[in-house]
Amino acid sequence: MRGAAQGGRRRWPSVTERLLEHGRTVNDPDMEERAEFERLEKQGLIEVAWSRYFLCVDHADDRDLVHAHDRVCNHKIPLVESGHPDDPFQREDDRYYECGGCGRLHWPGRRRRTTYPRATVAVSLVRAADWLEDQLQGLDGAPYRLYQGGVWRLRYGDDEAHVCLLDGCLDTRFATREFAVAANAVFVVLDHRVFADRFTDADWLRVVNLHSIAERGVAALQDLLDELGGSAGSLAFREPTVRPWAPGRQPAPRVTHRVLGMHKLELLEDRALLDGVVVVPPEATALLRVLEFFAARYREDLLDGKRSEDHCLYSPEDVLDDLQERRVSSTEAPGTVRRQITRLRNMVAQRHLDETGIKLDQDEFIENVVGEGFRLNAGRVVVR
Repeated sequence: MRGAAQGGRRRWPSVTERLLEHGRTVNDPDMEERAEFERLEKQGLIEVAWSRYFLCVDHADDRDLVHAHDRVCNHKIPLVESGHPDDPFQREDDRYYECGGCGRLHWPGRRRRTTYPRATVAVSLVRAADWLEDQLQGLDGAPYRLYQGGVWRLRYGDDEAHVCLLDGCLDTRFATREFAVAANAVFVVLDHRVFADRFTDADWLRVVNLHSIAERGVAALQDLLDELGGSAGSLAFREPTVRPWAPGRQPAPRVTHRVLGMHKLELLEDRALLDGVVVVPPEATALLRVLEFFAARYREDLLDGKRSEDHCLYSPEDVLDDLQERRVSSTEAPGTVRRQITRLRNMVAQRHLDETGIKLDQDEFIENVVGEGFRLNAGRVVVR
């Protein structure tokens, strides 16, 4: 039966829930959706980009159906804004479009076609965190921001509580079971699609979707904050250390120190250390040889007095030439070297995270400039 789901009637999402989603595209929005777009934009939660499209076959105004390959093709063809000096179609009447569904050609400028509006939603974590902080001001206790990604401490009644924007504090100590239990934490979820199937049904875990707060206001948070202070605190020393959204995953350690300033890379004969952590073990000889290449080029650029942003970039072919010259690799394919660089970046980031609980950014260790090459990130790494 349509609209039915296991366990009862299917719940249709509200307008706010459908629109408060990064990348959401709404074709020809109705009056209710337009009003919600305007409301969420005024609150600073979303940005909406408007464009227009026409239908490949629109029986209401398509007078050229004799040339239609498929008279039921409902493919939506976006219109391109003209006016750029390099645009080969300087006259709008000359511009043609090819349907991606049936391949039919269209000249909407010559044969006037009905166009329809299309809205594309953009939601950023920075905007969501700032908006949520404004909402928390409506509670009794003044919120204090502990983490820029979105963690606040506030007094609620006679207790201390924490509100965490989970999307902004992933891979930090704030997204662990111990913190959720011991600190009386409420997790706010922005991208509900990602976390809907990953959260465990635990009595200590209190989750509220951001769209619920956007619909009901701060009352949606108050309902969960009122439940704090129950029996969940007794679980602090009994529950194992796992992240609340991935119960089967190995726990990440508690962050005991955070690296301030530059990361320190040490190259030994059979291994490499970053901030005292073995990030390239003895068994990964091939990856260690690749890292030696980047470290040697780093030292050369440093001796030349180059600024970090001016350090040279190297392609997999450059790395391969060096490996063959040093006779430390038997490979002859640049593609193999590219895969080794990728494995090296992933291994360093994962081992550093496992030991310190600190997640490195994608280009924080070995920087990849698309179309130009790779290099050690001289702005974040010092080679000893």
